Amino acid sequence: MPGLAAAHPPWRLVKAAAPALTRRWDAGFHLQSSAAGQGWRTIADLGANISEGQRAGRAGGPGSLLYRPSHLFGGLLDPDHEHLCDPPSPSPRAVGPGDVVVSKFVPLRVAMITPATPRHAPDGNCVRIVGLDSATALWVASVLGHKSFAPSIARRSAGRRVARLGARDLAALAVPPPPREVGAIAAAWQVAADRRLAALRDVVAAQDEVQALADELGPELPDPRQPAWVAQAQIPDTWAPDQAALLRYQDELSGVGWSRLAHHLVQEPARLRRELPPARLLRLTDGHGALGFRVPELEVIRPPYFRVYADPLRAGEVLLSTLGTSPRVVFHHPPVDSTVWVSDQWARLRGAHPGSLALVLRTRQVAWQVERAATGAVRQFVGRQDLARVRFPRLSPTVTDRLHRLVCEAVVRRRHADDALGELRTRLDALLRDRLGRRR
Repeated sequence: MPGLAAAHPPWRLVKAAAPALTRRWDAGFHLQSSAAGQGWRTIADLGANISEGQRAGRAGGPGSLLYRPSHLFGGLLDPDHEHLCDPPSPSPRAVGPGDVVVSKFVPLRVAMITPATPRHAPDGNCVRIVGLDSATALWVASVLGHKSFAPSIARRSAGRRVARLGARDLAALAVPPPPREVGAIAAAWQVAADRRLAALRDVVAAQDEVQALADELGPELPDPRQPAWVAQAQIPDTWAPDQAALLRYQDELSGVGWSRLAHHLVQEPARLRRELPPARLLRLTDGHGALGFRVPELEVIRPPYFRVYADPLRAGEVLLSTLGTSPRVVFHHPPVDSTVWVSDQWARLRGAHPGSLALVLRTRQVAWQVERAATGAVRQFVGRQDLARVRFPRLSPTVTDRLHRLVCEAVVRRRHADDALGELRTRLDALLRDRLGRRR
């Protein structure tokens, strides 16, 4: 029809996704396809060398100490005690300054490596990006970990049995060009991250000192598989090899002056009996190996409410996980600004020198007792009465006071570094929202 042809432009082929794009704008919707012509480049085009992590070697062999996805958090690589103490790995896959380590599992965990990060290799569940300058590395890490970028990453892993990305997938991802301000942020980021690591090293050094004292003050850890004579008055209620060994060992520790944990344990803390508005609940997964914890996000606490203590976390309080298979210790100093509620999977302890108490609870002797005191069908959790019988070394008042002060000073420095990193994350988030087209 002539009139129709004059009133409308010539017909053209339209992709199926186009109607959806006209109905709404979302930076996370078809992010990769909309990036063309805006200066976006794939990670491979940035000149990066992208490789798979290292497979786990034999126990105790070179390169056997690896970083896992659980060590990647908030753009940082959060090492364990062993990573901070062991010598650098000889593996060519060991991390170096400016590297970006990405977990393969979706949602991605990402970290940029700073100069003070211990030189160990990431494991096979991670990908390592090498060859970027510090500003580009921090920008790439921030983009990959940003929530607006998550839908684009999820589409690349669609159809797979496990949502994950490999080195080739990451190489093909396009990222926006970094703003000029990222250079100054990257420099400040490295300073704050390395100060945080220095504080963690001081905590680890104090832990090593307490461990040496515990080794000197107490008998060696027993082997439950070895037979031992037991006096008639000390015959235990159970003949399970490890629990019988535990009772014999605790009797030995009492004989050399070790104290019972009952002196510090809050025996029957009150439980929550009502519904709360969205709150922060500290679970076992929020604690990490340097006596600290990650402040939980606000959430709706589901029933049963009695699994939460009625008294929020107090300043100077020490928490010991009741999970015997993975004992963790938290020292709440300095106190966080938010109100944090505590799951009953943590045992609450108090004392005059909580920093020193937290270090003592991290010794091998205490961890050995907690692990073997676990009960139940799968021997996971430890009851309050069994925790009360755990023995710990009694240090001199002078040593106790000095270690407490040392730990308090170190964790304060770590908190200051965390605060600085939080401010830098806020600045990065604003730049990312601007680049991704999502302004508040």
